[in-house]
Amino acid sequence: MQRSAVAGKARVHELAKELGVESKTVLAKLK
Repeated sequence: MQRSAVAGKARVHELAKELGVESKTVLAKLK
């Protein structure tokens, strides 16, 4: 279960990279 959570964070980080925003911003939008 922890593994998928880490993978999710990594995916968010990659998305943030592509969009040019911080992962924190992406996470805030996902909530």
